[in-house]
Amino acid sequence: MADEMFDTPLLLSQMKRNQWLSEGALRRISEKKLLDLIAHARATVPFYRKSLDGMPVRSMEDLQSLPILSKTVVRDSAERFVSSAYDRRSLQATYTSGSTGIQVPLFYSRAESAYGVAFETHHLTECGAGLFDLQVRIAHYESRPNLLQRLGVFRCRYLDVRADETENLLHLASLKPGILISYPSILLPLARINSSEGLGLRLKLALSGGETLTPAVRKEISSSFGCPVFDRYGSMESSWAAWECREGSLHIQEDMVVVEIVGEDGKGLPDGKAGTIVVTPLWRRAMPFIRYSLGDTGSFGPPCACGRGLRTLRVARGRQDDILVLPSGKIRSARSINLMDDIPGMLSYQIIQENPSLFVFRYVPSGGLGAKERKEVESRIRAGCLGEEVRVEFEVVPSIARGRTGKIQTVMSKVRADAGSGE
Repeated sequence: MADEMFDTPLLLSQMKRNQWLSEGALRRISEKKLLDLIAHARATVPFYRKSLDGMPVRSMEDLQSLPILSKTVVRDSAERFVSSAYDRRSLQATYTSGSTGIQVPLFYSRAESAYGVAFETHHLTECGAGLFDLQVRIAHYESRPNLLQRLGVFRCRYLDVRADETENLLHLASLKPGILISYPSILLPLARINSSEGLGLRLKLALSGGETLTPAVRKEISSSFGCPVFDRYGSMESSWAAWECREGSLHIQEDMVVVEIVGEDGKGLPDGKAGTIVVTPLWRRAMPFIRYSLGDTGSFGPPCACGRGLRTLRVARGRQDDILVLPSGKIRSARSINLMDDIPGMLSYQIIQENPSLFVFRYVPSGGLGAKERKEVESRIRAGCLGEEVRVEFEVVPSIARGRTGKIQTVMSKVRADAGSGE
């Protein structure tokens, strides 16, 4: 708690100040942090002690000489990425969301958790949120209150992503939040019900992330709730790497993360040319990720009219969950059933909705799913389908094909639905 108390305000003040620096000044800050991180990783992290041997890095340009790190490598040897500079017993552990079908173990110190709090606060205030606006998050988790929330700033309530949309909307109407935060595929059904039922819920702003936010979906959410919708980009490994300003540009938080756009050879691409997004979170010390591929496709954009020195990012194809159509005809986000991270016995998985009543759970075994685990999978899918009559079949596969972005689309629906998510 002491680390968070001191680190959160410090990080927040740095973000506020650094965003207005020139591109050159920002580069010097990130380069210094990068060289410090690489020296730390070489000295204390078993994986990097071996993989970076004989690879000098003296500048930002030298970063491109290092190998790109994949999710599967981290998953298969997670303990070798933990720094010996930290007492392993003092670290907190979690897993990535598994939205790509690959779950990665993550270890972090209490001080490092301050980064996410600072980023959230920075983005909210840059978007126009007031310190005492109530925020509601619709998610599959509920975090303990952070330092600022314990002080009464940006108070937060959580609603369950698996709950019925109408039920969640009624909760929102009673709470009257200023800020709503969730995935686009969760916000969209809420917006449609709010409009069709004439509930008239209005917000100060909505924050989206974790999936692709298309112009059509943004417009519908904004129109229903009478508020602007702001997007952000990142992952649990990098935390949020980029955020959207009021001019509509997605700014990379360059003083906290290095973002590269690379081609098939791993070399950087010029501005405007699309390639694979690779990140190096500069704040991660307990479990560093150097040149870590998120599996998304994007490009660097032009400077923003807002005047910030932070580079801009365009994400061409990121995570975009399918919309499910239940037997009753009700539309649900695939996020309501993509909650299998903690179930053992598999390396990766994919859920396919063959028809409104049938889901096929395909998985690559790691020991295999026993009767107990299969029952848990079935229970979670049925709960996400609001208890409607659906059947779950299991299929063991040697591998799961990746899409154009290099990712596994964890949930796919073959049932047509007018999701309103076209460009």
